[in-house]
Amino acid sequence: MKRNDFDFSQPNKQSYAAIVFLAYHFFRILVRQLWPVLIAVLVGRENLKNMLFWIIAGISVLVFVFAVISYLRYYFYIDNDELVVVKGIFKRSRTNIPFQRIQTINIEQSILHQLLQVAKLEVDTAGSKGTEFSFSALSMAKAEALRQVVLEQKSKILPLPQTSGVEKISGSELALQTILHLSFSELIRIGATQNHLRSLLIILAFFMTLYNQVEDIGVDTDQVVDQINEEVVYFGKIAIIILGLMSVLASFTFSLIRTIIRYYDFTLFRTNDGFKIVSGLFTKKQISAKDHKIQYISWADNPLKRLLGLYDVYLKQASSSEVRDTKSISIPGCNSKNVERIKFYYVSPEEWKDLKNFKISGKYIYVRVLYFGILPAIILGSLMLFTDFKIYSLLTALWPLLVYLAFRVNHKKWNFAINHELIYIRNGIFGNYFKALRLYKIQSMALRQSIYQRKHQLATITIYTASGNINIPYVHLDLAKDICNFVLFKIESDKRKWM
Repeated sequence: MKRNDFDFSQPNKQSYAAIVFLAYHFFRILVRQLWPVLIAVLVGRENLKNMLFWIIAGISVLVFVFAVISYLRYYFYIDNDELVVVKGIFKRSRTNIPFQRIQTINIEQSILHQLLQVAKLEVDTAGSKGTEFSFSALSMAKAEALRQVVLEQKSKILPLPQTSGVEKISGSELALQTILHLSFSELIRIGATQNHLRSLLIILAFFMTLYNQVEDIGVDTDQVVDQINEEVVYFGKIAIIILGLMSVLASFTFSLIRTIIRYYDFTLFRTNDGFKIVSGLFTKKQISAKDHKIQYISWADNPLKRLLGLYDVYLKQASSSEVRDTKSISIPGCNSKNVERIKFYYVSPEEWKDLKNFKISGKYIYVRVLYFGILPAIILGSLMLFTDFKIYSLLTALWPLLVYLAFRVNHKKWNFAINHELIYIRNGIFGNYFKALRLYKIQSMALRQSIYQRKHQLATITIYTASGNINIPYVHLDLAKDICNFVLFKIESDKRKWM
């Protein structure tokens, strides 16, 4: 169906499939409220267990009735540049969302959505900590049409600012230009180059949580742990090696599976006013990132990604601090050409010219070595005096040298550049991290000085944006003041809207 086939000026209902999702929603609420009763029935007397079937049947009937009533009393329409939603079972509520407050409208499809040929539509608004509201199940055609109508009428009310010198694609948002599509083999490469240490920490956190929950229900976990310790001691180094290999294999497998589930069939499109991403194995999501909402872009690699020439690109969107991480759109598996293309959509090639490069002070290394190398080594070395682990004492003695080498590499990579249009930042230790930020997107600038920095005429520049803060450490004080004054002047004199 086409967009014109839907009349959103009249009350519209969701798809009949919404009853299924509403029933699931009410069922979860009832289970959360009644789980103590259900547990009492399961562990109680035999006659109570016989009532379990009738209890579940009663809950199911109640949930179905609530779902049907909620479906019948839920409708939406567009009135005077507002999206109006009316809902409620016992008490009716009416929500009016002005188009100018709507930031993004995203479409999501779980496996059940796909089977029922419907989609979940989420509406984010300015100032909200999360999704303002969502439609449980709309037909795909209606969801696309509603999003298109709202965004087009919003653009008439608030003309979008020109964000770069790149020519826009003509036509509607649906006139898509494919920038990147990830095949299954590329997903394998991306999964193999993920941060496996982070995956291992997630696995450990899961088992620690599981350990506590098992302990709470009365299982003697101490006995299990003692038995494992005895096995490790008995088999000695072989057990340690096996556990190490199992940990590596588990973290690698977890990273691979997580990547495939999250980025399956990943496609990045360019629209006439931003980017659109479609991805997901079990839950297929459509996410839009409008040019005017992107505050800055960043891209990064790690040693494994660098071997394959891959980068992860992040589009940092304006958001509240509570949901900042969820508003950062990740684009994995980009090669250098993909990065250049995305980068030039954000800032045109001409605006990258005449960048003036600067380095941070070498005293950055000494302070980092003191805090992260020498002081920890002194504390750990003092504790090692009371133990017989000489090998750990050797590692403790070498620790400041390792930290020094790491931050020497970090200092060598740390540089930033600025011209009349943007700030470009590069840093990293093992990996490389890049940021590009248009000056008019900056909300404010600040200088901070520690006691050590004041003594050596140094300062840290803090850049405040609607998508988080960026720090440039250990800049010579006069240069830091000049940069802050210049950027503040550009902010005040530039008439373009930052969002």
